[in-house]
Amino acid sequence: MLELARNAHEPNWLEAPHSLPAVVECERTASSIFVWNPTLLPGPLQIAEYTRPILETPPTPEIEQQLMIRLGRQEVLTRRNPSPYTAILGEAALRQGIGGAGGMIAQLRHLLVMARKNHVTLRVLPSGIGWHPGLVGPFTVFDFEDLPSIVSVEHHRGSAYLYDEGYVAGYKAAAKIVLNLAMSEQESLALIAEVITELEATQ
Repeated sequence: MLELARNAHEPNWLEAPHSLPAVVECERTASSIFVWNPTLLPGPLQIAEYTRPILETPPTPEIEQQLMIRLGRQEVLTRRNPSPYTAILGEAALRQGIGGAGGMIAQLRHLLVMARKNHVTLRVLPSGIGWHPGLVGPFTVFDFEDLPSIVSVEHHRGSAYLYDEGYVAGYKAAAKIVLNLAMSEQESLALIAEVITELEATQ
């Protein structure tokens, strides 16, 4: 993965579905990470109650192994000397109900805990604000100390990794737009707490 990053002129490439070594290596070695997802919570912020239903649809014979690998991605946020991590979430991601009301409450409470970490920035982009480039889909920008930036674009059947300078610049521009449109951190955490209260009222 890092060898490809050192040779940014190489073609962009795809990673097979349920295969995580590339994204894990990027998360482990990046000097900073920017994540935008309009409908789902990013992997490093997920807990088991949220991740398991995603892995179970469609069913696979290696769910427990995949679950452990995916939950291991939390280490990028909890290790010593972690890199800055910025996650911008679409409001819809807070209301998907993945894992049922109980699972979603636990997941959103986990977001509030992680958002208190100094290296984590968590903000929400409200629904219904009109067109912006983030509506096209989720993406992650990995910056490195001595290597070109990489963009990861998630798809249903795998992920694409983009190295082309023009593509990367376009996604970085989109990241700035999404960031500028998002609520402040305080407003975002207040909205998450509000959604938790709404879910608790349904139990």
